[in-house]
Amino acid sequence: MRLDENRKDRFDMLQAQERGPSEDAWPDDLVERLLAGETPLRLWREFRRMTLDKLSQATGIAKGYLSEVENGKKPGSAASLKVCAKALCVDLDDLVRG
Repeated sequence: MRLDENRKDRFDMLQAQERGPSEDAWPDDLVERLLAGETPLRLWREFRRMTLDKLSQATGIAKGYLSEVENGKKPGSAASLKVCAKALCVDLDDLVRG
């Protein structure tokens, strides 16, 4: 089942590339890294050029907890991801893997 999902993700990515950039398009490198298994929180934090320290300060969430979420050791609570989404100026859905 996962192989079919990966094929669909790649197909969707290729279609999006053909359409060209839009206002809400994800940068290509973020899509590639997401498909490679990196966590959305880390990708968006790095894309926004924030350190873990800065994100921790902006959200009031412990740096260690954020690190565990980024490394896939914890899933991240809905409340913490919502606060992170606001700090990173993204939709909550962008931080939650489907």
